[in-house]
Amino acid sequence: MPQIARPKQYTPAQPDVSQGLWTPTPIYPNINALNFDPNDQKFVTSGNVTGDTFEDLLSGMAWPDLTNPLETLTVRLKKTDSASIGATIKLMQGATLIAFLNVHPTTSFANYVLTLTQSQISVITNYADLRVRVTAGFITVQVPCCPNPVPEVLNATITGGYSLSFALLYNSTAGVWNGTSGALCNNPTNWALKCLRLGPVFHWFLAGDGTAYSPNGCSTLITQATSENCSPLNLVFNMTGAGGLPGTCCDHVNFQVTITS
Repeated sequence: MPQIARPKQYTPAQPDVSQGLWTPTPIYPNINALNFDPNDQKFVTSGNVTGDTFEDLLSGMAWPDLTNPLETLTVRLKKTDSASIGATIKLMQGATLIAFLNVHPTTSFANYVLTLTQSQISVITNYADLRVRVTAGFITVQVPCCPNPVPEVLNATITGGYSLSFALLYNSTAGVWNGTSGALCNNPTNWALKCLRLGPVFHWFLAGDGTAYSPNGCSTLITQATSENCSPLNLVFNMTGAGGLPGTCCDHVNFQVTITS
């Protein structure tokens, strides 16, 4: 029963974008909140493969009431195996990850609720292109910066003059984690996290680019992590705003980005 909701308004799942190995298909009639079965007799089941994912569009919503902007995404799940099995719920706008929630379902159906922060809501620019993506099991990525696998989805916070949170999603084609934060120098900023070789050793690097949104957007030069811990993942970057015109709000502003699993 995936749905995104705010007070007095909610949107159910719409036609499938991708189905993975989930059955039966099409998926959306079996999970649409408008067809919700209180006895949980309508559902879809993942294939027996870690990382099995489906994605469905959510019907368009009106822009939020800024005086009461609470927004949540609710997905109803259970596991069918006694083993410890996780699942990841993602709210997407097109290919951009807005927010995610890692959960460990029980053997009984229950609602799992992803509540968006104000900075996550500010990244949404098209309520007609929101999607719910559900993955059975936790996908991880192996990179030389860490001996242990790194999750495909990561949390990031920006502090030091800002108080923002955003999510990063691994792009297997580019080999980077991409994300978008809102309200940095009054404009959203695209971020890229990558493991790169520096001499004989690999290190984590982060770059931000706000120029895609505004000529005065906040950009940063690619910066090496000042603190790198792999288990659990905790990366700290001391960034200096380098974008925008001289004297604008981002010119040489210092702030810190922390990335965690």
